Amino acid sequence: MHYYTKPTPAVIAEAAPPSRLSHWSNIMTKLRKLNRPTGHRISMLRTMVSQLVKHERIETTAAKAKEVRRLADNMVQLGKEGTLCAARRAAAFVRGDDVIHKLFTELAYRYKDRAGGYTRVLRTRIRVGDAAPMAHIEFIDRENELRQSKPPAPQPPQRPALDPWTRSQLSRSFAPPKDVRIAEYNNVRSQLNAINIKQTGSLAVCDLSNLVAPEDLVTSEHLVTLIAVVPKFSQKDWLSSYETLTTYVVPRSSKNLHEDNEYAIYTVTLFVRDADNFRTKARERGFQIRDFEYNSETQESRKQELEKLIEDQESLRNSLLNWCYTSYGEVFTSWMHFCVVRLFAESILRYGLPPSFLSVVLSPSVKSEKKVGSILETLCSSSNSTFWKTEDDGGMGSLGGDADTHPYVSFTINLI
Repeated sequence: MHYYTKPTPAVIAEAAPPSRLSHWSNIMTKLRKLNRPTGHRISMLRTMVSQLVKHERIETTAAKAKEVRRLADNMVQLGKEGTLCAARRAAAFVRGDDVIHKLFTELAYRYKDRAGGYTRVLRTRIRVGDAAPMAHIEFIDRENELRQSKPPAPQPPQRPALDPWTRSQLSRSFAPPKDVRIAEYNNVRSQLNAINIKQTGSLAVCDLSNLVAPEDLVTSEHLVTLIAVVPKFSQKDWLSSYETLTTYVVPRSSKNLHEDNEYAIYTVTLFVRDADNFRTKARERGFQIRDFEYNSETQESRKQELEKLIEDQESLRNSLLNWCYTSYGEVFTSWMHFCVVRLFAESILRYGLPPSFLSVVLSPSVKSEKKVGSILETLCSSSNSTFWKTEDDGGMGSLGGDADTHPYVSFTINLI
C-alpha cells in the first residue's frame, strides 16, 4: 500500500490547475441537477465533499447527501491508490491542503481493508419551511458515529493458478464454435477487402478523402465546389465545355487534382442553385459528379475503424491458428491410432492367432529406404520365420497381380 504524504502548497497549486476540473465536470453531468446551474452545482458539491472529509459528518438534504456520497467514496478511493496521478485528481476537486492530507493518510489507512461503502446516509427530520427531508452523511468506522458499522466482509481466498495444460483445455471447452469464429473472420476480411477496393480502386469508386484537400473546396452560402470524374480521353472536351454546361459556373475554376490509368479528377465551382442542373448536364456528356464533403471527424473515424478491423482480423487469425495447431495434434494422434489398428488387423490376418509378433517404428532417410527394406526381408525370410514361405518352398510368395508382397507387414506414413 502506498501512502501519500502531505504535499506542499506549491505542489498543490501545480497539481490542481483549473483545466483539470473538466474531468470532474464530465462525471457530474451524470449526477442530479439539484435545481441549480452547472457552475453553482459543481462549486456546492466540491465544498460539501471537502467539509465532509474535514469534519467526517455533515447535515444536508437527502437528495444532496446521495450525490455527495458518490463523490466522497471516489475521493477515498483516490486516497487509497496513493499515486501522484490520484493526488492531482483529488486536488482538482476538493478544497484545502489539510483535506488532501487527510484523504491520503488517515482515511486511506482507515479503509485499507474495505472495498467500498465508506459513507452512510441517515435520514433525520423534515425541515421547517419547505418540508425538505434532511439527512446526516458521515464516514463509517470512526469515533462517535451515529450507528455502528458492520465489519468489512472477508475477502475470498485466492485460487491457485492453473497449469498451462488445464488452462488451454478450459479455453478450448468454453471457446466459441469453430464455425462462428470462421464466420467472424470472413466477415472482417470482407469488410477490409471492401475498404481496400475503395482505397485502391479506380477514381470512379475509390475514396477521395486522401486526394482532395480542404483548400481545394469552396463552400459558402452561394458557392459550392463539385468533384468531377472525367475519362482521360475526354479531358480536352471537359476543359472546353464545363463553363458552358450551365449558366452560373465560375470561369476557369476547374483544376486537375489527380489522374490514374482511366480517369482524372477535376474540381468546378458554381452557384448552389445551379448544382443539380450541372450534374444532369455533366451526366449527359459522360462526366461523373462524385458526392463528396470533407469532414475531419469523419476521416478520423474511418481511420480508427480501419485500425480496429486490422486488429480484429489479426486477433481472429491468431485464434484460428491456435485452434488449428491444437486440432492438428488431435487429428494426427487419431490418425496414428487408426494406422496402428490397421497394422494389427493385417498382422492377425497374416500370422494368425494368438498374436505373437514384434512391432517397431522406423524412420529411415529417403536414400536408405531400399536398404532398410532388404534388411527386413532378410530378417523375416523363410529361413528365419515359420510364417513365411517363398514359391520355391511351396508357399505363397505373392498374392498375384502387380502387388508387392513382403515377408513382413508394413505401413508407410509420409510426414510433410
